[in-house]
Amino acid sequence: MLIMIIMLMTGCGSTEDLNKDINNPTSKGITVDEVLLPEAANVSIKSDELVEIDYSNATKGYFMARTKSEDHEKLKIRIIKEDKTYDYDINRDLEYVTYPLNMGDGVYNIKICENIEGNRYAVRFALEIDVKLDDDFLPYLYPNIIIDYCLDDEVVAKSFELVAGDMTTLERVEHLYSYVVDNIKYDNSKLEAARLSFLIPDLNYTIETKSGICIDYASLLCALLRIQQIPCKVITGYVDEGYHAWVSVYIDDNIGWITPEIYFEKENWNSADPTFDATKKNYDGPYEVKDQY
Repeated sequence: MLIMIIMLMTGCGSTEDLNKDINNPTSKGITVDEVLLPEAANVSIKSDELVEIDYSNATKGYFMARTKSEDHEKLKIRIIKEDKTYDYDINRDLEYVTYPLNMGDGVYNIKICENIEGNRYAVRFALEIDVKLDDDFLPYLYPNIIIDYCLDDEVVAKSFELVAGDMTTLERVEHLYSYVVDNIKYDNSKLEAARLSFLIPDLNYTIETKSGICIDYASLLCALLRIQQIPCKVITGYVDEGYHAWVSVYIDDNIGWITPEIYFEKENWNSADPTFDATKKNYDGPYEVKDQY
């Protein structure tokens, strides 16, 4: 697995200079009370004796699942919509974990699977949800299993500390991005474990150790941004050197999605790669998208 990140502001001067060149209007920041957090509302639930799914807030772009016991074999959640599938391990017991409904409106099939032998799994139960999102951005504003935080985590305080006094969304993006690039070092020792299995990011550990691989860079940046209600995606896929993770950020309807070079293309997703910038790697090759969270 390749681990990298590219700074949004490389070679582009200061935010003040950028504000002169583009329409980057003042925008009101949010307060801690306005941070969007998932909730198990206990309205729409499906469960068996081991696993419970709360999909009360499917219209907000997520559902939550928890085990009722620690006594079980390895569990997975499979989420299917049309020809796209996401698989997640259930790796925490007795507490709700949030999973994104990130494939737009339509019917999602969710399966809870338990290991029976080797790589074989049996379906414990299945659930079908017909999702109509309240807003297309919502799956990219809430925390989830890949970008996981709660209100008392350090990443929340850090996000507000870094944007204090900022008057525009672009300034906020610059300062949050710069923090990740300037403070997180690439952890080569973690790379071998990442080659063997998909590693779920631990934001508290990344901030504490100031180290990580590409998925950690991308997850931390997205957490900092989502806390400020700036829509963003962790994207995984392939670059020339191999498997990789990067970020796509939406500024506003006027500017659109942002690239590492501050090139704005209205109403389109574009990529930002904080790992490449942190490792001082100049990459101008293709990005092949596989999954987004």
